[in-house]
Amino acid sequence: MLPQSLQAATERMAQPDSIAREILGDEFVDHFCGTREHEIKLWNEAVTNWEGEFAGSRCHAQDD
Repeated sequence: MLPQSLQAATERMAQPDSIAREILGDEFVDHFCGTREHEIKLWNEAVTNWEGEFAGSRCHAQDD
């Protein structure tokens, strides 16, 4: 079964016994997974337009 998220795919690729390590080598996999982990971190910290609008509308509703 294929991973359903970038985080799950990164975790699988980073495993010590992954096929990626066998084919691409530890140095490449460690670097690549590190960049994906950084991308995931940035994504999780981002506030989307919808979240900003939703939070803003809740704040304005409380002002009434």
